[in-house]
Amino acid sequence: MNLKYMEYLVDINTTHSLSLSAERLFMTQQALSRIVKSVESEYQIVIFHRLPQGLFLTEDGKKFLNFAQQTLLAQKMFLQQTGKTHCICSSLLLYCLFAGSRVHLHAPASRCGD
Repeated sequence: MNLKYMEYLVDINTTHSLSLSAERLFMTQQALSRIVKSVESEYQIVIFHRLPQGLFLTEDGKKFLNFAQQTLLAQKMFLQQTGKTHCICSSLLLYCLFAGSRVHLHAPASRCGD
């Protein structure tokens, strides 16, 4: 399980929309859908009811999101206590978490990992 996936699922629960979350997360709806399906497959659960009004948590989804939020909070607390940063590179952005604050820095992919 990737911590980024947890953040994505939390965002989907906030927006109730794959397309809106994909836009907010700078990714395609198809990529985000694949991530949801991979997490559901990994844990053999259904996280979201897919309804015309949007995506809403199943009972298993509520349990999973509670766990995910606790895990993300623990990561944030760790970063705050250590003063460390956590960065993830994509082709367009360097996404960093600085002691709990999200910052998007535009950077070419070739600079990631330097």
